Amino acid sequence: MQVKKIFAIALSLMLFLVSIVPVFAEESQTISISEGMQVINIDNEEDDIEIKKKEAKISKDKALEIAKEALKSYFEYEIDEKKFESRIEFREGYGPDRKHSWSIDLYWYEENTNISIAVLINADNGKVNRINMYEYGPNDGPIIAKITEEEAEIKAEAFVKRVNPNEYKEVKLEEIKYPGLRGNTHYNFNYIRHINGVPFKSNQILIRVDCIKGKVVEYSYIWDEEAAFPSLDDIIGREQAEKIIRDNVEMTLRYIPSRNRYDYQEKVKEAKLIYNPEFENRNMVDAKEETMISYRGKSLEEEKIKDITEERKENIFKSSRIVTKQNKEISEDRAREVVGKYILELYGDGYEIDRLRYIESDDYWITRGKKAWSADFMKKEVLIRGNHGQIVIDALTEELISAHRYEDFDQEIEKGYEPVITWEEGYYKAIEALERYFPGKIKDIDTEARYRKHTSYRNGKKMPELKYYFTFQRKVNGIYYSHDSISFDIDTKEGNVVGLRYRWNDEIEFPEADKSMCKEDAAEIFFEKYRPELSYRMINNSSNFDSPDWEIKLVYMLPYEYYTGIDAFTGKSLDSWGQDKIIE
Repeated sequence: MQVKKIFAIALSLMLFLVSIVPVFAEESQTISISEGMQVINIDNEEDDIEIKKKEAKISKDKALEIAKEALKSYFEYEIDEKKFESRIEFREGYGPDRKHSWSIDLYWYEENTNISIAVLINADNGKVNRINMYEYGPNDGPIIAKITEEEAEIKAEAFVKRVNPNEYKEVKLEEIKYPGLRGNTHYNFNYIRHINGVPFKSNQILIRVDCIKGKVVEYSYIWDEEAAFPSLDDIIGREQAEKIIRDNVEMTLRYIPSRNRYDYQEKVKEAKLIYNPEFENRNMVDAKEETMISYRGKSLEEEKIKDITEERKENIFKSSRIVTKQNKEISEDRAREVVGKYILELYGDGYEIDRLRYIESDDYWITRGKKAWSADFMKKEVLIRGNHGQIVIDALTEELISAHRYEDFDQEIEKGYEPVITWEEGYYKAIEALERYFPGKIKDIDTEARYRKHTSYRNGKKMPELKYYFTFQRKVNGIYYSHDSISFDIDTKEGNVVGLRYRWNDEIEFPEADKSMCKEDAAEIFFEKYRPELSYRMINNSSNFDSPDWEIKLVYMLPYEYYTGIDAFTGKSLDSWGQDKIIE
């Protein structure tokens, strides 16, 4: 039973952090709750988080009470104390204000049943910010939608009206439909707050409806009741905003993958050449001050740029060997030998291959269209994070596809963690790994790297940089194809490569750019299709991002759809599949 409990805790935490999982709850299911329920308290010893916990207006017990009532009121769910356990944690919130919250995970794990419920309660006002649920068991049937998207929308709207009647008066359903993947079991509905008829996307209500059970299974509420919105007085018009954007945008050629919109898993065989508007740093217009800004405000963080010389690239290329693609996948014994060699080179000795399996499935994005061997490895004498990982190799070429070792820095952080290498040193570590494993691709990628200091927090404590990340994008005919890249993760604890990803499709066809339209013509076509839209946005006026000074401003921005760009030959708008949009 203890093993099951540990598994349940880990699963529950994972589901809370990744809040996009669906729920499969039986219609007749009834669950009850009482004070006798076993509670696992996760108390953080950090002084700052403990102080915030004591200052919180909502206590742990009150938060649990609110969660119980919300489950019963919103979802008609009650928890049976004989079956459910819970995990309660006080944590720093997300978003600009970083308001603290009570995170409550409820879980029931048995051999044939697994139910996990996550609730997030604002520690200052007791508002329910999120509820999501997950259930699976041996009786789950085929993934076949029982309700249409239109029917699901009716359920979502009724839910918002019932749970948030006051906020419902200020929201509008977002019209943009994000493409789903094969196997999705839910519909998403995003209700955006509008003030003075202008959208404020930082405030929204997300509803997720299970398309099989026909029930709401996730609710997310992000709302600032104290937000101060500037008036529409003295703002520039759309025409003036468009002129400012045109003066600060560069129409750039890009390759994007062209897919079957009805089968995302299908291997990409063709690329489309598009024109896409790109901004150097600022991508919106302050509607009152008539200047280009970013969400960071007028100030820009100091940026570092590194690259290697053409001479170095040539020397690396000369060290490459011809990669031989065999007609048949290598044997298990040979795969074990190759994987063992890579483990030794990347992570040192002492590791054993725990599980080796052959993959010929398109479900995993990084091996799509490839035959591969995947191996888990670990140091069996010490079963902790940092002593195990995974490596995937191409079964026809023996090349690395991906490698990752799971790191654990908790003890070092508690002792006062300090990186042993700089970002610049990390860059050269990545170049050395590139030279060792993929030298033949050096002329087909952009080796330039840009750095802005990344600041993160854990339980209110500023974290050191634990890893440096370098992604070298593919270039074809001098044009970026960002779908393919070679990436390296360099840990700052020892200065080693702890992760890499080689995403490359050698069979894709790229159209030549010589017959594409010029950028001036592309700009005219583009701005006929996509005009800037007025919206409220959170802007940081502080030059120090660690101590932000947030303000809501009226800005003009290009609509979301512009990211897909236009066909560089026809000028037609493309969808996210790289296909002509069905409806213009």
